[in-house]
Amino acid sequence: MGYFSSIASGLVDKPINNVQPDDQLFHGNLDLINFSKCHYRLQGTFDKHYWASIPYTFEQECRLGTSLLKYALLNNNLDSPLTLWCLGMAEATLARSLSELGLGIIVSFANTGTPENKASFLAHGHPKHAHLYVGSYQKVNSDLLMEFSNIFLNGFDVIIEDTTFQMRELDRFTQIKIVKENLKNDGILILTEKFIGVGYDYWEGIKDNDFKSRYFSIESIENKHSNVLSKIIKNQVTISEISKITSLLFSSGVIFWNSGNFYSVAVSNNKKKLIEFIATLTPPCIPSHFTRNSVITPLFGVARNELVYKNW
Repeated sequence: MGYFSSIASGLVDKPINNVQPDDQLFHGNLDLINFSKCHYRLQGTFDKHYWASIPYTFEQECRLGTSLLKYALLNNNLDSPLTLWCLGMAEATLARSLSELGLGIIVSFANTGTPENKASFLAHGHPKHAHLYVGSYQKVNSDLLMEFSNIFLNGFDVIIEDTTFQMRELDRFTQIKIVKENLKNDGILILTEKFIGVGYDYWEGIKDNDFKSRYFSIESIENKHSNVLSKIIKNQVTISEISKITSLLFSSGVIFWNSGNFYSVAVSNNKKKLIEFIATLTPPCIPSHFTRNSVITPLFGVARNELVYKNW
């Protein structure tokens, strides 16, 4: 059994404490609080490891989830729901939360390369508006998608890639180009990855010593370094590189979240929709100690004064 299968089965590097939602970071926003309750209730085995591994990624998923619900209402309806692909997001808990809370305004597809994640996906019954494929993102095409729902025939409105590319190879251009084939012309691609760059070791220390140590033993943290982190660093790129690569495929790009060495980047060929998406996001739900920068950072094709977060 591989390392990620063992995590999904709860056999290795299981947290000694579970992440608990920090409602103070939601500033009384009821949408975030309600999403948090649903998201936490639907969590899977891999979620417990993942949320405890990257500072405040649980709160970020709640922020992103509530944003997608608002964005779907702006751009879609029950007759034409927003289509979402959660690429490599373990047991696809974000998709399941959106299925429950969205009541049909979002229909999602998710893939995982770890078969053990399917048990968590189905733990509360089969989500009405969410689908899971066990297999590589590289095998996802229109023929495969039609096996799940013809609603995906025209592609996805939003695709979220979450720390998957860095586990495979360095060639981001080819990886993104493959995924882009399933994105609508005016769709949004969200990339959440760990980037290499200035201050890398410092922010690794913040993550390990000030966050992960709350949830993992020293042995587990060291085991993760040996089994994953020391190996994937060769597949990590810089923010400058991801900006250059995505600008060859898209017209607009922006950073909308940071947690140390982890960033969330959104890119699109429709600047208007990218700006609309950013406007549905609250400010990042993360303490200042864990983030390099909590403000919106344009990468290309959009000006800073065109971007604003939603008020709490």
